[in-house]
Amino acid sequence: MAGTPLRQSLRDLTTIERQILAANRTPGRELVRFAFVPTPPHLAGVLTTDTVLEVGRIDRMDGRPFALATVWVRSDLSSGLSPRALERRPLSEQLGVELGGAVQTISAVAATSREARSLEVP
Repeated sequence: MAGTPLRQSLRDLTTIERQILAANRTPGRELVRFAFVPTPPHLAGVLTTDTVLEVGRIDRMDGRPFALATVWVRSDLSSGLSPRALERRPLSEQLGVELGGAVQTISAVAATSREARSLEVP
């Protein structure tokens, strides 16, 4: 993405949307996956449940895609969520519980053809 990069603080538990707004930019998201799935093995010890809601999304800034994100939520906390609601407001604002922490893993990998199209990368 061309232009001034957005620096995301990792000091506070906040959303990328809030940080984009604080930079006087326009946030957006597009859901590409919303499904209840078996808990991935690498998350089983953290989420301690057999089934999770997996949400895949494209994060946007000023209308342009800049990241692909996948979020997993315990199924007992996600029964009232809908794809439409998650496109309008961040997940953390809809859970009905106060978050005490989160685990975030950021990785850079070569994009598949599908991911490149989603991110509008040649």
